[in-house]
Amino acid sequence: MAIQQTCSRALAEPAALGAHGAPLNSPVFAGYEPKVRLWMLRTLCILGAAWNRDFDAARFVDETRMLLPVPEASVNDRSALVAHYRKLLVRHESMHDEVRGTLASNLAVLGQSLRLGETERDLLAFLLIYDALPAFEHAVDAVLGRIDTARAIWQVSAILGVTPTKMEQVLHRSAVLVATGIVKTNDGLSQMPLSMVIEANRGVTRLLVDSSFETKDLLHVAARPARASTLVAEDYAHMAAQCDLVRNFLCAVLDQGVRPASVLFDGAPGVGKTELARLLSAELGFSAWEINELQLSGDAAHPGERMYFLRICQRLVESSDRPLIIFDEADALLGGHMDLNHRALSGMKAGLMNYLDDLRVPVIWITNQADLIDPAVLRRIDLHIRFRELPEAARESMLSRALPTGEKRPAWLRTMASDKRVTPARIKQAARIATLIAGANGQNHASLMGRILEENLDLAPQGLPAAEMPSAELPYRLGMINADEDLPKLVKALQRNPRARLCLYGPPGTGKTRFVHHLAEACKLKLVEYRASDLLAKYLGESEQNIRRMFEECRGPGRLLFIDEADSLIRDRNGASHRWEISQVNEFLKGLEGFGGLFVASTNLMGQLDHAVMRRLDFKIHFGWLQSNQRWRLFLDLARTAGLSVRGPTARKLRRKLDDMTCLTPGDFAQLARRLSVRPVNSAGDLVDILDRETRHKPERHGGKGIGFTASLHDQSH
Repeated sequence: MAIQQTCSRALAEPAALGAHGAPLNSPVFAGYEPKVRLWMLRTLCILGAAWNRDFDAARFVDETRMLLPVPEASVNDRSALVAHYRKLLVRHESMHDEVRGTLASNLAVLGQSLRLGETERDLLAFLLIYDALPAFEHAVDAVLGRIDTARAIWQVSAILGVTPTKMEQVLHRSAVLVATGIVKTNDGLSQMPLSMVIEANRGVTRLLVDSSFETKDLLHVAARPARASTLVAEDYAHMAAQCDLVRNFLCAVLDQGVRPASVLFDGAPGVGKTELARLLSAELGFSAWEINELQLSGDAAHPGERMYFLRICQRLVESSDRPLIIFDEADALLGGHMDLNHRALSGMKAGLMNYLDDLRVPVIWITNQADLIDPAVLRRIDLHIRFRELPEAARESMLSRALPTGEKRPAWLRTMASDKRVTPARIKQAARIATLIAGANGQNHASLMGRILEENLDLAPQGLPAAEMPSAELPYRLGMINADEDLPKLVKALQRNPRARLCLYGPPGTGKTRFVHHLAEACKLKLVEYRASDLLAKYLGESEQNIRRMFEECRGPGRLLFIDEADSLIRDRNGASHRWEISQVNEFLKGLEGFGGLFVASTNLMGQLDHAVMRRLDFKIHFGWLQSNQRWRLFLDLARTAGLSVRGPTARKLRRKLDDMTCLTPGDFAQLARRLSVRPVNSAGDLVDILDRETRHKPERHGGKGIGFTASLHDQSH
């Protein structure tokens, strides 16, 4: 609020500077007249503004009469006027009057904080006064005209009374004013007025005209004190080794004065990267600052501006006790995702690499997609910490702490914690909104929080968790799957040693997915299930990153990694028409080679899988149509569930009908079981009729050509 008030006051003051006599009447320039007078005289005499035909002498004399008194006889005589100004210049060049007042004091404060020399302070004052005082702007523009950066440096150096070489040093890319974004040079422009060739940051200059200016005002433009973390060390028990590594590194940096020092926190949004940075900085006693994402105006700061914020912050906090900078949402800056031309992008990358090599305050960078960072930039990061999926226990602990005492609901907590979309950020968000809605009494906080999570994340309703949904499924038995592998023996073998790579293929509904769930239960493994659509992304490089994260998250023991509909993810590279199709299969192969647990993929398009992937799969198990005895056994189970009798001649007749349905699957019977829970039937014959109608939609029943796997079978039979 204080910063906003400061800027509001400063915004109002420059408007008054255009009035007649403003240099003397405005508190901004009170005490700064000696330099303003000298700069005006140099512009008039050394640069020749007084002779320029575009220079309105009468207007200038009228607007600066109190600052540069002119005899009445000389007002309309250009030669006499020039002679008078020359005499004034000689006199004032020898006077060396010191400046004082608000602007001088603020420039001294800024100069001390950023270690600015006199020329740098003069340049800032010059740009501010040029922008705010119409008479001075008129004189400068009259003599400078349309210029480029090189000419501007020469002209401004003459006005300020320094050499062009000195001015070039002050305006160099690595110099303080330009590196921090306080002054900007537009080198690509030509034939433009000075105001567009060399610009002062208006946010900074507005601060400099405020009588209450302090260094912290400039610091708050760039950064804010790090907030307290909403998480605790126990929430990161799954990352204990990584946390210890970061602690030890930061402590060593602090104790030994190591420079530069950068740590990168990378992971999916909401997994607690920022909270860990805050937690560790507080735990280690750092004075941490978070780089702003917004300008003071409230507009989003583009990557270049945030780079300036970072440099300002580093300059202002490096001499403080135990400084640390946290740069959140750093993807656009480190990854170069900016709407800039190639030249600007290359310049930003070069500037970033130079900056990383010259850090004087440790920085924790936080990104969501480190794989998109240029390798040349990534090599300059000292420590790269990858955040993986939170364990269920960590999510449950966070959820439990977010609920008021007395509202703990174990079943609900377990259900919510089992969903990996429930991240620390989402928990914090839901708790905040629930508190807002519940009000002071806090009633129904748990119910509100649950509903918010469900709506925001599209979760199953908390009143009826997925694990407790009434089941319409038939009893599961491995004997009801027609596979070309002895599944019971395979399950027993994997129970003893759950390390293998399986591919399940066959028509839809033949029991591939249900078998994987049974396998995870039998081996007491946590099932981590992905569909190819969960991994494929529309932006270049994201699919590869998702594949890499998938394998990393499942690297620990006790997990079964299952990819359903894998054909669109690991399609044969020989038929690829895009480079990204090849790179994502390459990334998959790399992850599979390093994966030592139980892996299962399922597909309906076996013939389209990449051959290199196929060679690395230990078991390729075909799930086919049900055999006659399996169809009959499932039909009897279904009839028994529906309370229907199947006996005598009727049974024989029904079995003959089922024997004609050679393309039935366990999925067909499961679908009919769900249907019966909604609309029962009167007889077992009705069940057969429904199955008959359902199979009519399958082209295989009539010898027609199917799709996917079944199409390939049809082709092979011919």
